[in-house]
Amino acid sequence: MKRHIIILLLLVMIASSLPAAEHKSAAKAMLFSAILPGSGQAYLGSYTKAGIFISSEILLLGTTLRLNNEVDWATDTYQQYAFTKVGTPIGSDKDTYQNIQNYISSDAYNADMSHDAWRYFVLGYNDLESYYAYVEANQITGDAAWDWGNDKTWKKYRSYRVDKQNMEMYSNLAVAAVVLNHLVGMIDTALTGKKVRARNKALGNLYINPDLERKGMSFGYAYKF
Repeated sequence: MKRHIIILLLLVMIASSLPAAEHKSAAKAMLFSAILPGSGQAYLGSYTKAGIFISSEILLLGTTLRLNNEVDWATDTYQQYAFTKVGTPIGSDKDTYQNIQNYISSDAYNADMSHDAWRYFVLGYNDLESYYAYVEANQITGDAAWDWGNDKTWKKYRSYRVDKQNMEMYSNLAVAAVVLNHLVGMIDTALTGKKVRARNKALGNLYINPDLERKGMSFGYAYKF
């Protein structure tokens, strides 16, 4: 008798610890997928899909980290080159690096800036005083001045900048792919949950009820069709 009771208790424990997929929380499954794509599928018992999503996440995260390192390396490269060739301090602001990319020298930049200011202040508003004030405030001289000297050196710097911009674009695409993998994982989790619940409802349900008259437990299986 004791052995039968122990078996019944074990069956009850197993049944309660392994709930049918239709009774699992859809919200919890989607939360798992939002945190780690594939974990929601694993929670629902779809292990093949879980492996695919988790593997994709690992690959995408690895690619993102590698590209981030490439961006840092490319940034260090063009900044070090600018410092070596024209004396631009490492870590200067973005406008400075953009200006030395756009103009071969600070004299060329000043000439272009002065020309634009002349058209705006003098030709547009006949305001010579504002023109001189603007040019004085925005011209680049002294330690901030630069001169690449020749097109070859200047072109090499521009190529370093392009490399950095390309790496940054690839890094952003990798981040977008990670986000997309999470979204697709969540959507697939919702669809997988619906399919599993529908399949389990079609197959039927195991139920356990107490049998007070016989002082035991009764087991049954309901098949739906």
